[in-house]
Amino acid sequence: MASVKVAVRVRPFNQREKDMNAKLIVQMEGKKTRLLTVKDPTIAPGLTHPIDFNEVVSIPTWVTRGAGASTHHEYEVRICLGPHQRWQLLRRYRRFRDLYLTMRRLYGPKVASIPFPSRQLWSSEGVARSRRPALEAFLRRLLTVCSTDKRCPFHAAPLTRDTLVNFSPFFRKGVFESGKCGTG
Repeated sequence: MASVKVAVRVRPFNQREKDMNAKLIVQMEGKKTRLLTVKDPTIAPGLTHPIDFNEVVSIPTWVTRGAGASTHHEYEVRICLGPHQRWQLLRRYRRFRDLYLTMRRLYGPKVASIPFPSRQLWSSEGVARSRRPALEAFLRRLLTVCSTDKRCPFHAAPLTRDTLVNFSPFFRKGVFESGKCGTG
C-alpha cells in the first residue's frame, strides 16, 4: 500500500482577508491537521416544512413558438427556493400533462383530485391565457399534496433543487424544450 504525504502551510491572514472577515478553516495540533467546516451563507440548505408553494412556483407568462401548424405555447415556470436558488424553465402543455399523468400513477387519488386543464384541439392565445393560472395552481397544489406523502423525496427532507429534480425531471433545467431559459 502506498503512503501519501500532504504538506499544509498555514499563515496568518493578510489585511484583505481580515477586512473580508475571513474564517480560519485549518487547525494545526502538533502533527495533526484538521479542516473545520464553515457554513457558507450563499449555499441555501433548502426550504424546510411547512413550505408555502405559492412562494416557490410561479408561471408569470408564456411565449408563442413556431409558425403555422407548428405554433405552440411554452409556459415560463419560475422556481424560487430562496435568494440563492432560483431558476426558470420553459415547458409546453404536454410536459405538464406528462407530469400530471406520471404523478397520478405514482400518488393515486390524491393527485387525480387536483384540477388539471383539459386538452384543446387548437391552441390559441386565449387558450394559453386561460391555461396559465390553471397550470400554476396545478403545480402548486401538486407539490403541496405530494409533500405530505412519505414516498415524496421532499416529504421529510428539505426542498432543494436536487429533491425537486428527484421528484420529477420536469423541474430539471436542460430537458425538453429549447428557449431563452436554457431548457434545450
